[in-house]
Amino acid sequence: WGDDLQKGKELINQLGIQNDICLLPHVLSKARLIKFYNAADAILDQFTLNQLGLGGFGMAAFEALSCGKAVITACDPDVYKTHYEGEVPILPADDEREILEQMNKLANNPQTAKEIGVASRQWVVRNMNFESPMMRKIINLCQKSLEK
Repeated sequence: WGDDLQKGKELINQLGIQNDICLLPHVLSKARLIKFYNAADAILDQFTLNQLGLGGFGMAAFEALSCGKAVITACDPDVYKTHYEGEVPILPADDEREILEQMNKLANNPQTAKEIGVASRQWVVRNMNFESPMMRKIINLCQKSLEK
């Protein structure tokens, strides 16, 4: 949305790849969104959170990782090392040049996208189950919140 959407459209037009890109025009139900994720070779998540100095990525990236997709987004993978097991399998990109490089990397080697997708799903399964350290922290915080 916002500036990212406009910049994305401009970049798509500059590159002449309009026929290869599907921009979703509105909010989708979770089931419909998952169908789009599963149909895609890769997912590009928002690029604004890292610019705010948060280092992380949005919920769409977590959902795409869960669907076993390669994800291109702006993030600092080191942020995730302190909270999750294993390196997060994200293709980091902070500007138009890096986004294009990552897209070309996947387009030129579809097997790479598949391998990253498998690693993505494994990372989510390992880190988003009820016994993982991060989920235990979240559950404990929720329990403490309910007690108050």
